[in-house]
Amino acid sequence: MKKIVFLLALLAITSLVNAGPIFDARILGVTAVAPMAYTGTAAVNIVNGSGIDEVPGWADYHSNEYIKMWHGWNPTPYDITLTLPDVYTLQNMKVWNFGNTLTQGIKEVTISFSTNGTTWNTFGNHTFAMATSPTYFEQVNLNDITAKYIKLTGVAGNAGYTDGWYGVSEIAFYGQIPEPTTMVLISLGGLVLRRMKK
Repeated sequence: MKKIVFLLALLAITSLVNAGPIFDARILGVTAVAPMAYTGTAAVNIVNGSGIDEVPGWADYHSNEYIKMWHGWNPTPYDITLTLPDVYTLQNMKVWNFGNTLTQGIKEVTISFSTNGTTWNTFGNHTFAMATSPTYFEQVNLNDITAKYIKLTGVAGNAGYTDGWYGVSEIAFYGQIPEPTTMVLISLGGLVLRRMKK
């Protein structure tokens, strides 16, 4: 019996070691913080998937219902801070600009990133086009940056297509899902030893 347990555990550990990371996978569990939102359009709508793929056969379709988006009002440029559940190597960011009143989407932003939420690095500026339809989105190549936090800061004087009104339908991140860590392997090894001693 001990030999069987050992062999099964060894097989599991070998499988984990040989299983490489998954690339360009959508990262779930992202949270968002953004300025004051118009009634019913909370910041959580930026990352919770509400409104995505609601029409069968329309991949990446986003509903044009504003209550499934974030729609903020602020006379000064905004900060949208997105927190991933862990540190990831990020390959792409997909952004559906505001799909309700198209002229109230975000425009030019500075993209910053951080692993700890305290020390920030500037990735660069990006100008988002105005949405043209519910299926319209832009994909920003993040060049394999390592980050847990991403911040989009509106550029003064060019932050949106309509002064003071800013909106986004959805933001999604795609990156490298880490392979199992050494600590997982150590835990499995300890389990094997305990079982063999019994």
